[in-house]
Amino acid sequence: MFGSDVRKQLKVACKFFGGQKSVTDQAGIDNSNLGKWLNGKPTLSEKNVDAFLEALGLPSGLPDESHVHIWRVTTVTFKNYVPALKLYFPNGAQIAGAPWSQFGFQNPAKMFLPSKYNDNVFALTDGTVRAIIRLPRSILLQNENIGSLVTWRDGKRGKSVLDITEDDQAWVNGVPSLAEFDAAWRSTSTTLTAQDVLDVIKREGISFEEAIRRIQNRTS
Repeated sequence: MFGSDVRKQLKVACKFFGGQKSVTDQAGIDNSNLGKWLNGKPTLSEKNVDAFLEALGLPSGLPDESHVHIWRVTTVTFKNYVPALKLYFPNGAQIAGAPWSQFGFQNPAKMFLPSKYNDNVFALTDGTVRAIIRLPRSILLQNENIGSLVTWRDGKRGKSVLDITEDDQAWVNGVPSLAEFDAAWRSTSTTLTAQDVLDVIKREGISFEEAIRRIQNRTS
């Protein structure tokens, strides 16, 4: 299960969480032993391998579908994140960006705003697994970082825009729920169906009665 190729992918995935040391601190395992294990040495017990995978959101080696994965990377230059992305989206995914993360190099002056401004935010999903990538405002996710594994939701970067604002704290520095992610993901021109509602209820694990109660509370 954890051949050299998979361990290389896991090593890249650590970059989504601030690096290997950040992951080992969260998992409560020795950083040196993890480094050796990633290089093919039998230095981690099964229990510690499980703790490492949990910290990456990959219990038993499979992506967790019960919550939105939150990643932050601080560099994109010459970085290929596809090996790690394949762990979460083996069959590919789509991506869309926050409205303030769409300017790219067409307006470079906006890229060098003070650090008090929100991170650039991008969302990825294959319809089952959901993830958010945050980057410092001064850098923007490039196509070479995601390769052909990830495609823009509406065909082009500029058209693939999330329905969120800069004061939406769950998106800019928190963790949106699955329902919040799905609501922001859908294009504002998309007509929702009854099946969409049922899918959200199922993902949230709530009863029909609870769903009705929440709707009534929000509209009362």
